[in-house]
Amino acid sequence: MAIICFFVFILVQLTQSAFSLKYDMEDTICNLCKQRKVCKPGTTPSPHPVKGRVLFSASFSGHTYVNPGQKFVLDKVTMDIGGLYHKDVGIFISDRDDVFLFNWSIYKMAGTFFSVHLMLDGNVKASSFSGITGYETLSGSFALPLTKGSKVWLQCGQHKQGRVNAGTFAYFSAVSL
Repeated sequence: MAIICFFVFILVQLTQSAFSLKYDMEDTICNLCKQRKVCKPGTTPSPHPVKGRVLFSASFSGHTYVNPGQKFVLDKVTMDIGGLYHKDVGIFISDRDDVFLFNWSIYKMAGTFFSVHLMLDGNVKASSFSGITGYETLSGSFALPLTKGSKVWLQCGQHKQGRVNAGTFAYFSAVSL
């Protein structure tokens, strides 16, 4: 009889520990769920449930010459989800506090030294440089945390005889992360 009482005691202790652990885990999960939006099984919550995703991609509509310090105005928009790229001036203007990944590629003609700067509100955040010989592509990717109203654009740095090729050889794009 003593052995049976001992096993019942152990079983009660283990059961209480298991229930205590279960409730602690449920409390932790419930606390985490309060911080997360509820969604249907098999789907993931949107990081921007109100505004949605932002994605744009633009290129040149033709060959162009640019001067040092001049903005690249990539006026052929292939996609602008969110409507934040202003093709008439070549500027992306953020409508929220968020992190965006910017990508660019500029194809320069032979015989020119060239540099391209990713600008945020007038400050250089990233740059690409070329040599002087041959046709080359200047490209880069850079993630930027932006605040509402932040302005981002590509700007020509120092160069000699800056002719840039057009079409799909040059692009500027961004996506919200």
